[in-house]
Amino acid sequence: MAYAIMRFEKHKATSIGSLAGSLAHTFRSRYTPNAKKELIKDNQVLHGPEGRQEVADAIRARWPEKRRKDAVGFIELFIGASPEWFKKHGGDGDQERYFELAIEWLKSYYGEANVISVVQHNDETSPHLAAYVVPIRPDTGQLSAKHFADGPKGCAALQTSFHAAAGEPVGLERGQRYSSAEHMSIRRWYEEQAQLDKRREKIEADKAELVALLEEDSAAVDAREAEVEQREQRATQQSAELAERRDALDKRAAELETRAKEAKAAASAAAEREKAVSERE
Repeated sequence: MAYAIMRFEKHKATSIGSLAGSLAHTFRSRYTPNAKKELIKDNQVLHGPEGRQEVADAIRARWPEKRRKDAVGFIELFIGASPEWFKKHGGDGDQERYFELAIEWLKSYYGEANVISVVQHNDETSPHLAAYVVPIRPDTGQLSAKHFADGPKGCAALQTSFHAAAGEPVGLERGQRYSSAEHMSIRRWYEEQAQLDKRREKIEADKAELVALLEEDSAAVDAREAEVEQREQRATQQSAELAERRDALDKRAAELETRAKEAKAAASAAAEREKAVSERE
């Protein structure tokens, strides 16, 4: 069973470092341990400016001049799905359609002018979207994250709205409503994904090492079997050579025995002739 995943994290307007750090991660302008360097080129900007500085400027430009000191300046959203749903992991999910519906939902729910940036990451374990929204109330023009999701009920309604608009049409399930599970921030989620990726890499490395050892052992066994076979062939050849020598010696011995008999017979005949001559004389 595959689930639609949508997480969000609120950032204060006064937290400049938070905005800079988040955008540096999204646009890969700093080292990202859970991202594969060779796949960074496959990331796509689906909505908004192409660079992190331009996105930061667009977010700040959207803020009203007068605002509360503790106002939420932007909302960072993570939109993905269970890994097994994606085709890269053997699933049959319509990734393109899902992300298109997710962007349409962002514009509908928060207001198109408030959706500043949407970037698709294809360089991590599973494809996902990183979106930046400025929570401006349409009726007052003021920053108000509570207007869009206030308390547990408001967050549940937000998740329900997202699932109905983007998850359900592509066959994804909604998570449990009012779950008692601890909410995980996007930053922590990324950190845990990085740890999982490291574990996967370690498992793959161990697997490769084991395969190499098995191949090495197999090669050693093959070499040993080849050596034994060569020895058997040499032994067979030597046995054949010894048999040939034995046959040759037996033949030579038979020839010598025949010659000895012939010589003995000749000597006996000569003695008989000598005796006969002696008797005649």
